Amino acid sequence: MSKRPRQKLSLVLGNNLFMMGKIIRYIPGYFILRTVHAIMCGLLDFAGTLFTFHLLNEVSDKGSFLKAVSIIGLMAIFKIFVYMYDSWFNERFDPSQKKRFYLKMHAELFEKSLNLDLACFDDPEFYNDFVWAMNESDTRAIAVLDSTAIFVHQIVSTTGIFSLLFSVEPVVAAIMLLSSVVTMVSNILGNKQSFNHSKETNPLWRKKDYINRVFHLADYSKEIRISNASDLLIKEYDQNTEKIIKTDIKYGKRYFLFYGLGWEALGDITFFGILLYMVFGLKNGTTDVGSFAAAINVIWKIRWELVRLGENITKFVEHSLFIEKYREFLRFVPEIKGGQKNLPEFHSLDLCPRSYKTIPKCTKLQWFQAPLKPHFYSTEYNPLYLCGILA
Repeated sequence: MSKRPRQKLSLVLGNNLFMMGKIIRYIPGYFILRTVHAIMCGLLDFAGTLFTFHLLNEVSDKGSFLKAVSIIGLMAIFKIFVYMYDSWFNERFDPSQKKRFYLKMHAELFEKSLNLDLACFDDPEFYNDFVWAMNESDTRAIAVLDSTAIFVHQIVSTTGIFSLLFSVEPVVAAIMLLSSVVTMVSNILGNKQSFNHSKETNPLWRKKDYINRVFHLADYSKEIRISNASDLLIKEYDQNTEKIIKTDIKYGKRYFLFYGLGWEALGDITFFGILLYMVFGLKNGTTDVGSFAAAINVIWKIRWELVRLGENITKFVEHSLFIEKYREFLRFVPEIKGGQKNLPEFHSLDLCPRSYKTIPKCTKLQWFQAPLKPHFYSTEYNPLYLCGILA
């Protein structure tokens, strides 16, 4: 497995903005409504926390029943509106816009292919890139917009939630922010170890699968049965399995460090620590019920949102790798320029009957006949036969 090439930040931004520009150019309405959709979903997450905070405060002894009913009504209206918009966007608007964008992007590539040198189509590597660009063009552009929308959604959601927590419980908000950042870093480091683990064990697993196939296929099993190759294969199989086990143990320790301690243990310590802190606050009267419920409700949500935010940022680097190949194809300049003329437009094909006579001196004759089916702008099918003489 080859290592992913490094890219400069300017190149990553440039490639992603290039694809975003394609969407704005061809389907600007989709870009606007997709952005609105992301903002509304982020506001809905924040509204859920705000709803819990205010509602529980109003239903407590010091709250107002009328205000509590108003909060429930506003939340119900907003949530129904967002879900209706989400359903319309995903079921009605999104599919048709993606198909229009598909046609626009592929038409651009078709136009580019008409100006290619004919030798390009005999180059397997170049033609492979051409087909690849066709397959990736529209889907990669939509993926860039989706990643951007998720990024906007997460920024709106986490900013709103942290703003609320810092205003009512700054200590809790600071602890959650620090814990979430450590968790995000641990998750990134753990994912990197997972990549290295897969890279190191892939050859070992391929060898293991190969030996398994040899024993499973009837023809090979028969050869093993009548030869002495089985001992050698079993020995190789055992040694290979031992290597896999040692590699798993080595990376298992790292997974425990990053996922076990950095994710699970730290998360549980943060959760129960904040829970105890908030319980003491309730008992001492320094914390209200709404703040307690809101803080407990978003502890895990905040962690997941920040982890997803970090993973989503890395998606833009992945998009850039594919987009660069697509742009290389668009930047290709044909080597043959000039000296080309447009052929006259083809209207019809006329076939005139011809007759041939044998030559007396010919000693060897071979007749051949081939059916010819004229179909260019013809209204009838009349099979013609070309006959010839070979001496």
